[in-house]
Amino acid sequence: MGELLVLNLRGNLIDQIDALTFTPLAKLEELNLGQNRIASVGLSVSSFVGIGDLKILLLDDNLLSVIPSAETFKPIDKLAELYIGTNSLVTVEDGAFKMLSELTLLDLRSSLLPNVSEGTFGGIENLKTLNLADNRFVHVPSSALAVLRRLEELAIGQNHFETVPAHAFRGLPNLKRFELKGSLYLRRIERAAFQTNTNLESIVIESNKALTVLEESTFAGLLYLKHLSLRNNGLERLDEGMLSWNSLRTVDISDNPINCDCYYSKLLQRLQSAARVSYNATGCPHHLPDQWECEYMLEKNKNLISVVVPLVAIVTAIALAFYRFRGLLREYVKNGCKSKAAASVTPAGPTGLPVLPPLGRSELSTVVDYEKPHSEDDYVIRSSNLYHGGVGQPILNGYPLYLQQNPSVYYNKPLPITEL
Repeated sequence: MGELLVLNLRGNLIDQIDALTFTPLAKLEELNLGQNRIASVGLSVSSFVGIGDLKILLLDDNLLSVIPSAETFKPIDKLAELYIGTNSLVTVEDGAFKMLSELTLLDLRSSLLPNVSEGTFGGIENLKTLNLADNRFVHVPSSALAVLRRLEELAIGQNHFETVPAHAFRGLPNLKRFELKGSLYLRRIERAAFQTNTNLESIVIESNKALTVLEESTFAGLLYLKHLSLRNNGLERLDEGMLSWNSLRTVDISDNPINCDCYYSKLLQRLQSAARVSYNATGCPHHLPDQWECEYMLEKNKNLISVVVPLVAIVTAIALAFYRFRGLLREYVKNGCKSKAAASVTPAGPTGLPVLPPLGRSELSTVVDYEKPHSEDDYVIRSSNLYHGGVGQPILNGYPLYLQQNPSVYYNKPLPITEL
């Protein structure tokens, strides 16, 4: 037994590990205690004393509610891999793994963790592989991950966050493999999400049915990206500008409800023309536009934009002008209403009838100018010049004698009827 290197006790009914249990196994390097009934109280501080060469420890799928204390891990400080997922962990205390300075792999999947703090991974800065999948994170734990500058592999799927924001993994410059699978809540991955992770070689984003948006140039700056899988998501649009083509070798974009538009057409043409890239793509049940159709549609959109943009600018300028001079417009309208109200009120005279203002020369001349012109029939000679006391005058040669004796009367200017 002293030469035993691997001990597998998986799938039993073990609920307690007594102190010094493994002391005779001084050369033990791998211990599997998974799928048992070990609770937190079932681990003694001295449970792992005597197996200082242990490299791999599996405590997954037990009944642990908290991470074992630092003192419990102290006898196995050379541990390289710790599998402690599939437990109902309430929380992970800061510095819980600080005794495991040589740890390179930590598996915390399916642990119901709501969050991890900035100090959770303190002391294990040499970690290279971390699995945080199937927990309850509502945000990407960027601050907690930032201390793991040597991390190369990260799995973070099946959590509750809806967005992978810009610079979400800013503290992970050496990240090479990223996996995000099976999230029911993920809807969006922002453009600069992987901007600081320029050493990425493999990205697997699969089976996220609510994921409909990958922003433009999401993977464009990843010069070393070789393998990309976007299979079985809810993506409706993909284009060649999202990818970095320098080192790409395999692409899987199948099983997505992609719109068969010009963007997708260009992406497929690029994949077909790239000799070194093998790909699996979603087929189009309908017609996929070719190059000439896409160029025509692009030109049509440009013409539409050239009309719409100036129109929007004009409308905006008018709106801004109204907004800027709104005070003057309000005052103008207010004063106009007052003037109309004052003009509509006519003072009353003593008899109760309205008194009209007297007409001046200009008003009078205006009235005369607009009178109806008079014809010759409208004029008559004053009766006082023709008759005296109503007695008829003697006639001589067809004209009244009075007119022949006083010819100047005949040439007097007659008066219009309106003056009679």
